Amino acid sequence: MIDLFHPLGQIFMQLFNVSMTAGWFVLAVVLIRLLLKKAPKWISCVLWGMVAIRLVMPFSVESALSLVPSAEPLPVTNIYKSGPDISGNLIYRNVNSGSQIFDAVVGTAMRETNSISALKDNFSLLACIWILGMLAMLIYTVVSCFKISKKLNEAMPLKDNIWLCDRIDSPFIFGLIKPRIFLPSDMNEADMEFVIAHEKAHLKRRDHWWKPLGFMLLTIYWFNPVLWIAYILLCKDIELACDEKVIREMGMGIKKDYSNALINCSVPRKSIAACPLAFGETGVKGRIKSVLNYKKPAFWIIIVAVIASVVLAVCFLTNPIDNSSIFNAKYETGECLFDDVVTEDKQTNKNELSFGINSTGGVYKDYGNGEGEYIGELKDSVFLANELNSMIEEQGGKRINIGRAQKVYEISDDNGKKDYVFFHKKNGDVAVVMFFSDGGIMSVFNLVKKTPADTEYNNSLDDELSVFIDGRIAEHFQNEKSVNHACCVDYEVLGKRKFFGETTLFLWVMYQEYSFDGVLKEESGAHIPTAITVRKENGGYRLVEYWEPRDGSYYAKDIKDKFPFYLHNKGIDSQRYVKQQIARCEALAMEHFGLDYAQYDGIDGYNTVAKNKPLTLSDVITLSNKKDKLTWTDFEEFRYVETGSGLYIRHYEIDEMFSLLIGGSGPNEEPMYIYLHASDEWDFQIDIRQSDVEAFINEHQKNPVVKNLSANWHCIPVGYHEKTYSKMTEIGGISSNAYMNKIQYMPVVKIEDVNELQSFMKKLNGFMSFDKSYSDAPSFNEVKAEYNEEFFETSSLLLAYTSSPTTAHRYTVDNITKSEGTVTVNIAEIDPEGGDTAMEGWLVAVRVSKEDIADAEKIDALISTVYLNQMHLDNAVKTAISRKNSETILKGEYSCAAYEILKSEKFSDESQNLKIKLYLTTCYASYSTKNNGLETMGLITEPAVMTFAQNTDGTLLLLEHYVPIKGDNSDEAKKLYELSFAHNGESLSEICRMDAQKHLGTNVKSEESEIKNDDAGQIIKLRLEDILSKEISSIEINSSTRLLREQEPIRVTEEQKEKILSYIYNIRYTEAVDYQTMYGSSYIVKLNYADGSSAEIVFMDKYFYIYSSDGQSIYYADETDNSVNLAYYIVDLIS
Repeated sequence: MIDLFHPLGQIFMQLFNVSMTAGWFVLAVVLIRLLLKKAPKWISCVLWGMVAIRLVMPFSVESALSLVPSAEPLPVTNIYKSGPDISGNLIYRNVNSGSQIFDAVVGTAMRETNSISALKDNFSLLACIWILGMLAMLIYTVVSCFKISKKLNEAMPLKDNIWLCDRIDSPFIFGLIKPRIFLPSDMNEADMEFVIAHEKAHLKRRDHWWKPLGFMLLTIYWFNPVLWIAYILLCKDIELACDEKVIREMGMGIKKDYSNALINCSVPRKSIAACPLAFGETGVKGRIKSVLNYKKPAFWIIIVAVIASVVLAVCFLTNPIDNSSIFNAKYETGECLFDDVVTEDKQTNKNELSFGINSTGGVYKDYGNGEGEYIGELKDSVFLANELNSMIEEQGGKRINIGRAQKVYEISDDNGKKDYVFFHKKNGDVAVVMFFSDGGIMSVFNLVKKTPADTEYNNSLDDELSVFIDGRIAEHFQNEKSVNHACCVDYEVLGKRKFFGETTLFLWVMYQEYSFDGVLKEESGAHIPTAITVRKENGGYRLVEYWEPRDGSYYAKDIKDKFPFYLHNKGIDSQRYVKQQIARCEALAMEHFGLDYAQYDGIDGYNTVAKNKPLTLSDVITLSNKKDKLTWTDFEEFRYVETGSGLYIRHYEIDEMFSLLIGGSGPNEEPMYIYLHASDEWDFQIDIRQSDVEAFINEHQKNPVVKNLSANWHCIPVGYHEKTYSKMTEIGGISSNAYMNKIQYMPVVKIEDVNELQSFMKKLNGFMSFDKSYSDAPSFNEVKAEYNEEFFETSSLLLAYTSSPTTAHRYTVDNITKSEGTVTVNIAEIDPEGGDTAMEGWLVAVRVSKEDIADAEKIDALISTVYLNQMHLDNAVKTAISRKNSETILKGEYSCAAYEILKSEKFSDESQNLKIKLYLTTCYASYSTKNNGLETMGLITEPAVMTFAQNTDGTLLLLEHYVPIKGDNSDEAKKLYELSFAHNGESLSEICRMDAQKHLGTNVKSEESEIKNDDAGQIIKLRLEDILSKEISSIEINSSTRLLREQEPIRVTEEQKEKILSYIYNIRYTEAVDYQTMYGSSYIVKLNYADGSSAEIVFMDKYFYIYSSDGQSIYYADETDNSVNLAYYIVDLIS
């Protein structure tokens, strides 16, 4: 019965060895903590992380610098070593009868000493105890978490992720995915600030992950007391590191108050646990002492601590180099130390003495032609060098120096009669002693270790066998789709083995299918080590076995079990033959399709030529007529560049103004979008399957080209000084538009070399602080090292200055454009959630290519008040809605999406990239025409939360699309339901219906509105003229206020009105449309008048709506050139 637990015992022994080697690391970390008391405590946390790596590292790295005494304190391989694996050896030449060979192998495999069996049984019992211990700790953890969760059921939210609870005594963090900070309800406000700062420090450091991870490792290695010490010290160092972080950020003056907070929140520590992270449970006395004595560590101390950490990693994350094993190696005969040549027929043939020893100690003679003879299995021997020399002297020979042996093995029968003795020397060399059948010494040779890669075997196949193997491989991979493809087979023969009439071929097989439609494309394929066993009979070959390794963790193990040991490296190394195999498959495919491989140097060369045709606007117009039937294949003949990360994107350059982007999961799936993009100041794009391509081209073709430049930047605090702005303007200048435009322009200085940079710093000395920094914003002196001579060889540095009303404001670069000789750096201001009232000065340092701005006549920098390009946002949201729902409802002739933004939140991560979270109500609908009417094929309305990241080119990348399911009680779901309570989606469905009606050209009227066309043009123009006639004090765009150029209210001139009205044609109007239902897809311009009233123009696609606070009806105009263009035009003209 105990045999069932032997594998478990082997696993336990391996874990036991890992814990023993990691134990040395723990002791070293404990020692280094004592020696480096003044070092930052985060250094100790890093060291404990290295201990964790040692515990989970699935492989071992050997190093001469390792201080670990032994990689295997308990010899697992010796205790659990099995008998020889016949399939792991070379071919067995039938020098004896088959039954004799089989009996010898099985007889050897069955011999096991009683002591080894006893050890196996003991460790199997220990493994059972180990499993019980782990279960006990897991149960304890689950019960503890359940009890805590039960207490927290009554907690009430305070703010953000901070909650108050009556049933807890000390503050702590609870939760892994969405952690919350829980405070006792009776905590005084004086302590609360420090406690919250401490717990937030934990969250920033991800301690709510690291502590449970440490406890999980302790659960696995609970049997090692040294690791209990490590876990206790880890918990202590985590708290000390957070204490230091709080003091460092809040200032030295809080140490006394912080210590009082520790005392007030301290509770007795009851037990070791995985969670939670409690403020006052771990070593309060020691922490108070550490807090009161804390001083900012000197730089040299940090350097010493880091160096010590690196040294510890090298010494304890590696294992000592193992020269102790003669297993898994091939040996050839070297120097002959003794040879008994009494008679000629006894003379040893040195050329026949090559040996191989596998991982289990099985020994074979290798005859050098891919075949060999099994000899037997190694076992420990007590044969001594002195005994050897005595026997040699008795046979009339001279004593030999065999060298210092560290281990001696022998091959002998059950009666102790020796056939071979192997001396494993201290220096790693091996000597072999061969015996006569009468027990005398035949020969003694030194053996030279030879790696498997040095051995060549005769692996050629006859033509008949090659054709048979080709057919079996193709048969194995082909399916019903293969009929239209070129199916190419290639294989490398690694080795052969013959056994009782069967031949096994060990191969690296490549199978690849190709298709051709103007370009050659790879279809399905495989590259995998394979063993094929065949038997020759009836004048041909019969397949006995077709073998492949399993995937995943079984892969390498299966190869080692199946392949001879000398082929293990070749069988596992997938890169050894892959290049030549790919080349041979490509040559076969090109020959099949009548193409010259040599002429094009492969498929890539041919496709480069085939795909070199440029895409033109005429091609785009023609292709757009296919609408939803367009696929990746329609664009294969045109030149493109692959871009994107996550999505697969192809970029087709048409001309300076236009380019085409196709994006999706990949060429085998339906494209998610096919965008025609215009590189003008509007930066718009349309999906050519759904929009009027010719109208879009005509609209943008004559506009100035705006080129997006690539760059990187730093946001650097430099302190506030009232004269810095004028000094920067004096040195670098500022746009002439700054004094007559609503946009906030910034003075900008261009730096071209190191001398100019030094001159700039000298001129601004006293106006800027070049050493000032924040935790998320480096100082100028810190980043200055980047700006060296090598930097300025290819790059220019643009320095733009602005000031902020608080130190919590941050700035990021939206994009950098070049148009008509002007380079414009568009900078976005990231508003903080809170902040102080201290002003701060900021340098936005931007690196640009000298080549990109070489012909620039002027450089402007401005702060964007509209942070997100509305068209990019609209495209990103609608694409996300369509992607999620397109497969859910019945597909009709036309599908569309609409949405309403209920709430938006802007924020940035550590990299200062702008992100936006949108709470929305969404609608997706599909329509077809029937009897000249519109039929709804399917419609879905649902609330959703989408999070986007803004790329440097202004486009948006979807990070998360969350739709709550029934019964979802998460905070996000509750917030979304609360926001969407009053929105049933009917207005969105009406928008989709109107969109479909317009696209499909039906005469169906809206159910909620009646279209009127009588004198519509005159009415709408009068209405628009009316709202432009009053005194305007300010303008808002999507709730973001933009001031006018003048300080006093202005009136729109008659000339301006005429220009605005000339934008509009084919006008219709309607009443009773609620503009708020269209907010999500809108661009809203609000005019605030001097008398306190206001009017809003809501722009959406090619419609715009007019609404005024005096209660008059809402009107809408249809078929403007482009409503968002009109929005920009109105705002720029007025302001």
